[in-house]
Amino acid sequence: MEYRLLCKDSVSLLGFGFLRIPTTGKQVDYEKLQPMVDYAIRRGVNYFETAHIYMNGDSEIALGRTLSKHDRSKLVLSTKMHMSHNQHRTREEIESIFNTQLKRLNIDYIDNYLFHWVRRTNWSNFKESRLYDFLCEKKSTGKIRHIGFSFHDTPELLKEVVAAYDWDFVQLQLNYLDWSVQKAEEQYRICADKGLPIVVMEPVRGGELARLPESVSEMLLGHDNCEKSSLSQASYAIRWVASLPQVACLLSGMSTMDHVQDNVATFENFRPITEAEQSRIDEAVSVYISLGMIPCTCCGYCESSCPREINIPTILTYANDYSRTKDKKWFLERMTIMTQGRQPGDCIKCNRCLTECPQHIEIPEELEKIAKMMKNSKPFLGRAKHGMYRILPKTMVDFLVRCYRKLKCVF
Repeated sequence: MEYRLLCKDSVSLLGFGFLRIPTTGKQVDYEKLQPMVDYAIRRGVNYFETAHIYMNGDSEIALGRTLSKHDRSKLVLSTKMHMSHNQHRTREEIESIFNTQLKRLNIDYIDNYLFHWVRRTNWSNFKESRLYDFLCEKKSTGKIRHIGFSFHDTPELLKEVVAAYDWDFVQLQLNYLDWSVQKAEEQYRICADKGLPIVVMEPVRGGELARLPESVSEMLLGHDNCEKSSLSQASYAIRWVASLPQVACLLSGMSTMDHVQDNVATFENFRPITEAEQSRIDEAVSVYISLGMIPCTCCGYCESSCPREINIPTILTYANDYSRTKDKKWFLERMTIMTQGRQPGDCIKCNRCLTECPQHIEIPEELEKIAKMMKNSKPFLGRAKHGMYRILPKTMVDFLVRCYRKLKCVF
């Protein structure tokens, strides 16, 4: 396993993120998760990351439970406190959340603690809540070892945040797509110039860079002269981030044992990106951008803020899948299944999702485009099912559809 220094700790270059751990329904699947964690630790992973709001607290509980059988002194744990654009936390609330986190994690101190998801819309709330002062107090008593922040905004705000306090480290979204698309390179330079070690989130962009459109994948892996240095699309993305010298650790949200094994293998035999590979990556990014993909990472923040309870991440994922495959029948079938819930056309454009989206996607605009495409493409039966699912039970709708199809065959 490759190791680097982060706040004087020797940490595995691969960190285990607990945002996308395996679940069965809405419950953590410990039968799958525990072997993944055990395997990662056996192979040298020692950095684990979560947050107070991940999975409504189940992520922190899962991290505490799965790590309880391992030597705490050999592990580096990171968690975060979130504030939205309309939150202002009191000292009592902050203390209560912090104590809850210690209890969930089943530990008596936290190695790395972060302001979670700093943006222009909530930065003033962090300052007014005096969270930094609180964390410094905890640091002085040994309850916290290092203080940082995770960031999702412009380079201009990043300069302001970096200058505001004496930070130990920073967590940024870095990957080869966002390097230019979201000015990630400029953000990287700001932190590097300040000497801040960087923990990377979304190196595979929520899995998007591990399931590239075929035309993009061919740019990376389809060349006859391609070096056999990458095991997968995901390892290409991970190796690219790990090749940046200021990066101390990169987080991967691993959902299956295959993910863990693939990532561990990448760092057991780590090789920086070569010039030839970088050239192919540049070509692949150009092709990817030309496809008009929606830059969603399926974090789910938008869905939790939607008053209409629209499953936004899944809708955007299906839209991207259609952009990859151009399989309109598959796309409409998947969206028809979802009509038992809310559809893109149900968006009321309240814009709450815009304040929550870390990727700054114009979500109402994208939903409107998808709704128009569905309306123009959906055959009569699909439109009828869409309407009936709103007022009738699924079993009754399915029965009526079967009757319609039989009558259609007769006449």
